[in-house]
Amino acid sequence: MATLFLHIGHSKTGSSYLQACALESRNALEEKGIHYPDPTTRTSGIFASFPHGNGVVLRNYLTGKLDAPTFPSDRDCLISNEGLFFELTDASKMDMLVAWARSSGFEKTEMLLFVRDPVDDMVSLYRQKVKSGETTESLKDYATHYTKPKLVKRLIDAAGKYPDINLTLRNYSKVKRSLVEAFAEWLGVPANSLAAPAQKVVNRSLSEDELETLKILNRHVGKDSRFAGLQLCADLPELDAGTLYVEQASIDDIYDVNRDAIDTVNRALPDGEHYAQKPTAEVRETERGDNVTLSTTQLDCIFAAMTKRTVELQEKIDQLKEKNRELNQKQKKVRERLQKLRGNSKRGNEEASEAGTT
Repeated sequence: MATLFLHIGHSKTGSSYLQACALESRNALEEKGIHYPDPTTRTSGIFASFPHGNGVVLRNYLTGKLDAPTFPSDRDCLISNEGLFFELTDASKMDMLVAWARSSGFEKTEMLLFVRDPVDDMVSLYRQKVKSGETTESLKDYATHYTKPKLVKRLIDAAGKYPDINLTLRNYSKVKRSLVEAFAEWLGVPANSLAAPAQKVVNRSLSEDELETLKILNRHVGKDSRFAGLQLCADLPELDAGTLYVEQASIDDIYDVNRDAIDTVNRALPDGEHYAQKPTAEVRETERGDNVTLSTTQLDCIFAAMTKRTVELQEKIDQLKEKNRELNQKQKKVRERLQKLRGNSKRGNEEASEAGTT
């Protein structure tokens, strides 16, 4: 019987990089008896720079969007998608996963979840939300609704019901310098079985100045601003994102709100990888002010992305206008046909009436 290796994220813990490694190493993994199905959803254009793993179909099954997926169960199988983490915090979806895995012929499920120190995770999530056009909040406001450790606790509880699920937790904040080694250890293969992708930095974070610029775009164009963020990361992958400064009051709130969950997660993490103790806020040496500094290269990325998006939208508008014109022409022909039929019917009735009178 085969084993299902399920890597479920969570977000901002190097998932894109590991997925790129796995895709690059498919042949080597096959030689070790682990099948990594090729991602069924191919991305193109700017999105092609950021792997999303091969577990989208499984996630869509759990959310009711697709029928149950089929993966080969005659050998071990590796599935990766960071979105699975959020789905599997729902106990009913964990039930679905287990039922599907059993019916698919997998004897057991090895599940891997990377977590991240709470403050680092909150900051990284904030950067991602701004980059994807989902928020215009300040970092201080965003911190007030950070509860990721509570979600991790829910997943631990849901997975703990099943003896055929072995959940492994690792702290990305502690192992990010040896992330591939940690991933290979979980798979039970030598680290050199996993080839590094050509692009060393995958899906980098945005700098503070880039974030402030993107928030302005978010206010005006919503999620379409994500194309600018993606372009910055694709064209300038090595740019240093720098530090975002978190106020001590925000740090205190994060640890107070998530205290019980943090204790639970720490019990599930290996020794030496527990969540960091509540840190002391770094002090900004100078006030930021309202100024934003971007290089001409950064500006070019933003303007190029938004110009391209504008052209794409205009093309869609033109296509819709053409379809509308074609529909109007068809409606005109239908009306003319109806008028003709009514005229024929009227003449027929008149002729019948005349024949009756004679």
